[in-house]
Amino acid sequence: MRIAIGILLAASLAALAQEPEKDRPTLGFEGQTLEPEEAVAAGVPSGVMVNGVPAGSPAEAAGLKRDDIVSELDGKPLTGVEELANRVGELGIGKDLKVTVARGKDRVPMTWKIQAYSESLSMVGVRAPMIRADGWIGGEAPSLEKLKGRPVLLVLWSGAMQNAEQVETLIRSLHEAYSPKGLAVVPIHLVVAQAGQQTQPADEAVKYVEEKKFPMPVGHASGERFFLQGITQVSPPLVASDYRVQRMPSVVLIDKERKIAARWEGTEVGSGDAMKAKLEELLK
Repeated sequence: MRIAIGILLAASLAALAQEPEKDRPTLGFEGQTLEPEEAVAAGVPSGVMVNGVPAGSPAEAAGLKRDDIVSELDGKPLTGVEELANRVGELGIGKDLKVTVARGKDRVPMTWKIQAYSESLSMVGVRAPMIRADGWIGGEAPSLEKLKGRPVLLVLWSGAMQNAEQVETLIRSLHEAYSPKGLAVVPIHLVVAQAGQQTQPADEAVKYVEEKKFPMPVGHASGERFFLQGITQVSPPLVASDYRVQRMPSVVLIDKERKIAARWEGTEVGSGDAMKAKLEELLK
């Protein structure tokens, strides 16, 4: 049975409507305990397979990469994510964690600085990850490379939210007011999940966005189904994991240098007054 660990510990986007847990220690990477056959194939007795390393995380700073295997903890074989999580909790925020990483035939020693969860969420000052979606409606994918030299406002929301209409109005108003000044508004509609089941099938979500006829390309993204402790779960869409989304709607402002300048989530989004002030400052 796989056991997973990551920035988003909840297996569905239902948790995004709640207040995030803050100020607990975290290493900020996504991984899962190796199955016995996977360990044999990798040439290690046990360990944790790395599925993702978010930008700006302690793991990235130490040199960890996707598909690495964390094989040792404090010089001893690592049994899995539970042991790793327990050790991180014992040491606490600001302490160093010493591990060995199996990368092919190489064994790479690393030291990670344990970070506060609240610090890992903001990502302010971190180089923005690529913008990933399953597809785009109304135009081609607006990648950060294509938008180089322009500030970008990434808006993640779902039509299943009670305030979806308010967010959609905000998307249009920000585009109308600030796109002539150089801002690129990039909305991505997320398929949410609750109790392990997607509340809106992907094809219905696409139809929902198509009917809105937004004046810019809009991405659509859904999670992946997997089994956790014998229960079918739906993981968050990749873009939600990349940007460490905890509540929806979530708005991320990316500056001209492709670094995250600010973010707002949940009720912080509101009428958008705070982000409008930040936009005026950024677009001067």
